[in-house]
Amino acid sequence: VRAKELFYAQGIHNTGVNQIVAEAGTNKASFYYNFKSKDELAREYLIDTNAVLLARIRRVMETAEDPADFFTRWVRMIRKDVATVSRFNGCQLVAFVYQLGVTDEEFRPLIGEITAEWMEMLTDFFERCRNRGQWPEVRTPAEAAAMVMNAYHGGLSMWKATRNVVHIKLLDKQFQQAVSC
Repeated sequence: VRAKELFYAQGIHNTGVNQIVAEAGTNKASFYYNFKSKDELAREYLIDTNAVLLARIRRVMETAEDPADFFTRWVRMIRKDVATVSRFNGCQLVAFVYQLGVTDEEFRPLIGEITAEWMEMLTDFFERCRNRGQWPEVRTPAEAAAMVMNAYHGGLSMWKATRNVVHIKLLDKQFQQAVSC
């Protein structure tokens, strides 16, 4: 658990195995018994983090009456996260991606899978909304999902860069625009 916190707060490249084992109160032999490398632990971090984030978003979807309600509830959740600024460092997945260099190709397939999973989740939700008659036919659910993802990651990135909550407040409006003209 502590390694995940370190990856999120410091980034993968700024977190070393020595620090991980020291803060976990263990030793390198134990670390390498459980993980072949720090990269293997980082992959586990991505998979676990994605599962937690998707579960949170799915809970919001399950209680939302329509796309507008979903967006409002999602932004409310983000704003609560931002209010804990001492611990919030933006989207864990995007923060990880921003740490990667041009040559860090070993994580790209997994990141592609995670992105596809998010897109599928949003597209499926928008499809269900369309089937209930809650969808304006201005764009496809897949196009709206891509726009929502772009707004989400852009808003959180701008907040992270500036710590200006206006970028989070604008998310609801940007999300609404994804499903309307």
